[in-house]
Amino acid sequence: MDAKPENKAAPIIVKRLPTKIWIEDSMFGDKSVVVQHEGMEPFVYASFGYHYAYTNNAGVWNAAQNMAWSLGATDPIEVRQAEMPKMPTAEELRKQIDVLTELLATITEPSNT
Repeated sequence: MDAKPENKAAPIIVKRLPTKIWIEDSMFGDKSVVVQHEGMEPFVYASFGYHYAYTNNAGVWNAAQNMAWSLGATDPIEVRQAEMPKMPTAEELRKQIDVLTELLATITEPSNT
């Protein structure tokens, strides 16, 4: 008994959201390919890390650029400076130091018996 597939209509695209694609450059040489659909938050699609012992600037840039093109970016690809990580305030650092100091006080030295 042969089962015949149902005739299903092809999906209909109702609206294609405009998408922005750009590359973010960090101060450490890392590159991130970021995509953003209209009305949505930006999303880091791929990140390419730089490390002097394993990579070079041109290779990291080429990898990010090729990924952006594969997602539909067109030339010239926009390059933005990545945001700096938020630095803790002096008060936040003091609290962290207090917690670590208390933790260190609970550690006992091993006995040499």
